[in-house]
Amino acid sequence: MGYDDGDFVLPPLNIYEEMITVNRTEGGLFAVEARTLNEQRAAARYTLSDRVKRCAEIVNDTDKPFLVWCNLNAESEALKKAIPDAIEVKGSDSKEHKERAMLGFSDGTYKRLISKPSICGWGMNWQHCSNMAFVGLNNSFEQWYQAIRRCLRFGQKNPVNVYAITSNLEGAIRANLERKERDAERMIQEMVKYTRDITRRNVRQTVRETAEYNPRMKMVIPDWLRSEVV
Repeated sequence: MGYDDGDFVLPPLNIYEEMITVNRTEGGLFAVEARTLNEQRAAARYTLSDRVKRCAEIVNDTDKPFLVWCNLNAESEALKKAIPDAIEVKGSDSKEHKERAMLGFSDGTYKRLISKPSICGWGMNWQHCSNMAFVGLNNSFEQWYQAIRRCLRFGQKNPVNVYAITSNLEGAIRANLERKERDAERMIQEMVKYTRDITRRNVRQTVRETAEYNPRMKMVIPDWLRSEVV
């Protein structure tokens, strides 16, 4: 548009790939990349303990606020045990607990929050936090994008660090997310290309309208509206 972006420039996003290497699949002799949904679920269960362990090492190594995203209930349960000072939010929790936990993370009562993107990945403003970990991934680019944007949003002052903890069995999921991310970026660039000139003309043709105010009657403020200062 030609104007200064100012405070609307987001800080850097750093994505760190944490790869857990296994030598074989469950019940097999070799490590075979999971392709089908059933294979991906089996791979997630098979590597669960190793991914949780690596996540706990990263989170417990700092005293900064940390968001931990997972996909399976078993992952959430294991993470809660491995990160003792974390608050866990599950789908089966009461709405009162969910509210208390999420607001508590917002105000600093809790420094670590464990949940699924499908539960806490929308609507929350957590600019105070700049660190998060995904303990495994699924094929939803929307969940990946929205979960990251809980922290990477206007008002964030620090670079946002995202740790994607996966295994070598889950390469197809990561490749699928990267493909969807490229498609989304390409779509945005095409939208900008075709709407930039129209939007620029509309913005620059706007005129500020003002109306002259000429009061003709004295305003009388009732006593019950008057403050002690007045």
